Amino acid sequence: MKGVSGMVNDRQPQRKLKILPAGGLRGSPNNGRLRWPLTTIDDAMKTIAARLLDQLKIGYELREYEVSEDDLDAVAVARKVKLPPEATFKTLVARGDKTGVVMACVPGNAELDLKKFAAATGNKKVELVAVKEIQSLTGYMRGGVSPLGSKKKYPLFLDQSAANHERISVSAGRRGLQLILSPSDLRRAADAALADLAKPVTQ
Repeated sequence: MKGVSGMVNDRQPQRKLKILPAGGLRGSPNNGRLRWPLTTIDDAMKTIAARLLDQLKIGYELREYEVSEDDLDAVAVARKVKLPPEATFKTLVARGDKTGVVMACVPGNAELDLKKFAAATGNKKVELVAVKEIQSLTGYMRGGVSPLGSKKKYPLFLDQSAANHERISVSAGRRGLQLILSPSDLRRAADAALADLAKPVTQ
């Protein structure tokens, strides 16, 4: 686990950011928010999601983990970045019969309740999109879908349990890299709405 960032293909002038301890969290007194900037990374090394947070001057931490194609679920990611699964949120892409594409963030140890999601989004019916559609819709691969920086901005709904945590983890936009930030900062950056979306995992 290292405090480093993801890579993007576009080349930008390199600019060093303020140095803070690698892998360390420095919370501000209000609501567990992190001070900006938090890591020393060349701009050219950052994911789109991280760049967006920089533009908004929102503090965050990046944690890298080893990727296994056979183990992409959020509970495994939580274990690898040393956070509880209930604070490690997965981003799911769905399609409503009225709204079209919508996105949801739910805890890693829960499932998305499609009935609740439909009600929250004003749809009669919502279904998860096929895995083969995820990249064309968001620009992200399965296992690396971030709630920030998708190729098109879709409505985002964050499960209300996020408010129970000072910091939560979401994908930074590539497999093997997580963003850690306060739920309120994620809501501000993504213009996300809080809603009751989760249900216990079906055994």
